[in-house]
Amino acid sequence: MKRLTLGRDLLMLPVAACGGDVLIRPARPGNPGVVVEIKVVGPDRAPEAALEHGLGQIRERDYAAELRAAGAAPVHAFAVAFDGKRVWVRAAPSHGAP
Repeated sequence: MKRLTLGRDLLMLPVAACGGDVLIRPARPGNPGVVVEIKVVGPDRAPEAALEHGLGQIRERDYAAELRAAGAAPVHAFAVAFDGKRVWVRAAPSHGAP
């Protein structure tokens, strides 16, 4: 997936290291950025575990580094887990957000 412009103020970028996950970077420094880590719930992974794993992966791999380097502030981080049409979302705590 290539860069996608979302209006004149936001750019959506794929996280190269993980394929389908997303960074939303402001076009201008000083505006918020967003990291979204997407996980699939399966027979061996409950929604809560998938969300915790997703937030841990955001922290460990520091996906927000590119956003911080581009001047995004603050950077919001979300883990999203899905199973068919059911979806769960968890935000990283503001004090621990990347």
